[in-house]
Amino acid sequence: YSKKGIRLTVDSEIQRISENALHLYGVEKGAAVVLDAETGEIKAMASAPVFNQNDIGESLEDENSPFLNAYSVGSVFKLVVALTAIKEGKEDFTSYCNGSLEISGTRFACSDSSSHGQMNLRKAFAYSCNTYFIRLALELGSEKILRTAENLGFGKSFLLADGFYSSAGKLPDLSEVMTDGMLANLSFGQGGLLATPLQVASCYSAVANGGEYISPKLVISAVDSDGSEERMKDSQYKYRAFSSEESEKMKELLINNFKEGTCVSAKPDKCVAGGKTSTAETGMKDEKGREILHSWFAGFAECGDDFYTIVVFKEDGVSGGKDCGPVFHEIADRISEVKCK
Repeated sequence: YSKKGIRLTVDSEIQRISENALHLYGVEKGAAVVLDAETGEIKAMASAPVFNQNDIGESLEDENSPFLNAYSVGSVFKLVVALTAIKEGKEDFTSYCNGSLEISGTRFACSDSSSHGQMNLRKAFAYSCNTYFIRLALELGSEKILRTAENLGFGKSFLLADGFYSSAGKLPDLSEVMTDGMLANLSFGQGGLLATPLQVASCYSAVANGGEYISPKLVISAVDSDGSEERMKDSQYKYRAFSSEESEKMKELLINNFKEGTCVSAKPDKCVAGGKTSTAETGMKDEKGREILHSWFAGFAECGDDFYTIVVFKEDGVSGGKDCGPVFHEIADRISEVKCK
């Protein structure tokens, strides 16, 4: 830029809240992203470990990889499958879960091999039932699920500033999910799927704002030394990803997750919110042979007339509820305190 500086969409209070929440709950490798769900403006991007903003080159060599930001997603992707079911008129689909399911010679299990019993979409989403979502995905087919995922920003890179793009992650193409086993993995966000916290946040924003997909925005204007501003060309793209009625149904499922299932302990005290947990397998093992897991919590918080989408991620975690749920709770309640006075 020829100007002296730029003005960002980042809100200093929300940024501070997000950084403090990561520190408070001991997230040493992870991130928290907060978006204004109605505008796509990035209000906070907090990361751990922190990096030296005056010497980014040094941080690129850090063994903790502070700039590596596309990860295995896990069950937060179940929102995509659930939304596809709603769009296709399959929201009344039911299935019995006895804890595991064999597909194409591979046994897929629910968390701790829990037997959930008879499941409908609401209960399966709340309890994150893998066997239900596998059967639902097989009913829907890979093409429809991939179409919904693409519409919600998976596999896409975002222009955040001049010459600065976010990672596109990886959305498998149709040839990679043609078999039942491959589709089973995709149904609960595993396999070749990779995404960034920013992509997940934009996806959940589309539900919070009534069905319109809005790519994230970081830069508002270039600023001169005298304070004059020149608004930057808007690089956002916006389109209707699904109907407002479909959005309301999905939003109710997210809100219900704080009433039953894996999200209950993370329910904010000071605002209406909806969310989803995730514990993603990575296929990597630590020095003790234990599989490394990545934890997620994605959702929205309603603060007065504003909707904020909040996504929390922890690398090498235990579970989304234990690792990231408290961080989501903290960020949502603190935003409510400062924005709903």
